[in-house]
Amino acid sequence: MKIKISEMLDNSVEILTKERTDIDNLIDIQDVVYKKIIRRKKYSYFFKSVAAVGTICLVTGSIVLAKNLLAPGGKVEKIENLEEEHTLYETDAEEERIEVDVQTELLNKEYLYQNGIPIAKHILEVQADFYETDQQIYIENGMMLILQNQGKGIFLEDDEKVRISVRQESMKTQSGHTFEIGYIENGKPLKLDTVEAEQYEVWLEGGQKEYFPYFKNISSDRIILNYHIVKEIMEK
Repeated sequence: MKIKISEMLDNSVEILTKERTDIDNLIDIQDVVYKKIIRRKKYSYFFKSVAAVGTICLVTGSIVLAKNLLAPGGKVEKIENLEEEHTLYETDAEEERIEVDVQTELLNKEYLYQNGIPIAKHILEVQADFYETDQQIYIENGMMLILQNQGKGIFLEDDEKVRISVRQESMKTQSGHTFEIGYIENGKPLKLDTVEAEQYEVWLEGGQKEYFPYFKNISSDRIILNYHIVKEIMEK
């Protein structure tokens, strides 16, 4: 069962700032938040754990930290956030079948599993200006991030191609990790390569097709990628 952490935190903020500003006990806050959401959600151990974490952050005055819990992936706004903050996810360990957190319509549902195993734990889109230089994204373990521009991909004519250059960014003591690079075409994910190098590049060639590039983290740690996409005319 999926529980939205953002919903838990938003309800905590509402209670502290609007409804019950007189509450100063962690247990009381947790119970109030619980009762507010439980009308629509099935009880789970993880839900209660998240409630405790969220309310502790809020009561101790760390409201900014609570509201800035990192998503599984996205654009890098401030590198300091990635170094100092932690990501908190829902888990489906209690379920027999792991459900993928899918927040995109670019990928057909029939491709979410391979031999009963999810292709990623989280699949998200990120808004990208494909040809802007020095764009940075972060990707958590087991997460697939799909690039799109206002819902559109990279369309290539027969005589066009694009080069996707990727460089892993160092983060304190973090060394290079492994990720997969590929693209979505007509709802199907197609892998180009598995990358371990700190710098790498791949090519996509035209053919009246629309491509949505994706990156998937298949290492155990968060990775930060600096990517650059360049469109060129193919030589005849």
